[in-house]
Amino acid sequence: MIYLIFNEGFHSTKREQLVDRELCGEALRLNQLLLKKEMLRSGSSYALFGLLCFHAARLESKVSENNSIIDLENQDRSLWHFPLIKIGNDSMNKAVTYPDRSKYHLEAAIAAEHLKAKSFQYTDWHAILALYKKLQQQNPNELGRLNIIIVLIQLKKFDLVAGELPLIDESKLNQRAYLLWATWADFHYRTGDKESALRYIDKALETVNNELERNYLLKKRNDYL
Repeated sequence: MIYLIFNEGFHSTKREQLVDRELCGEALRLNQLLLKKEMLRSGSSYALFGLLCFHAARLESKVSENNSIIDLENQDRSLWHFPLIKIGNDSMNKAVTYPDRSKYHLEAAIAAEHLKAKSFQYTDWHAILALYKKLQQQNPNELGRLNIIIVLIQLKKFDLVAGELPLIDESKLNQRAYLLWATWADFHYRTGDKESALRYIDKALETVNNELERNYLLKKRNDYL
């Protein structure tokens, strides 16, 4: 439940809002309450807190002053809240002292890879790919498969992407189906097929609900022209 609360705050399902800082803060508060009780402490509860800290550290850089989405590649990393990252690291150090392992350990490790890269260009995509594959083995789902494909695009493994993308089931992505079409668009654009890129970005625009994400996709569409 704490994980779901935070996710709603970090990536809101509301039409005209992307980030709800109050929900993120409430999830962190509830997680801290859990950790105050010794009987509730576990590798999972510490790993979840580490994950939430890592994500919360980037909140100020996700949306611009004019309420536009800033993707990870273009975020101002000086805005990341490094004291919160340190708290997250401390929590992960405690998480690994317990015998249990969870998806939160892997998701936190993925988030940490992004945080420790000095720039987007220095991101260790090979390490992230390995972590996503472990996460998919532990907790298989369609969004996880799509995340692996997105990393493969970053690694320019376009032959693998061409084989995997058609296998993604749009119906299992629910309200995030637009991510599938946006990924198709990115794949085609990077492989030189601008006509197909535009066709798929238009499909993404037809299925996206959030207005900030729609505006972000419109900017991507302009880049494809």
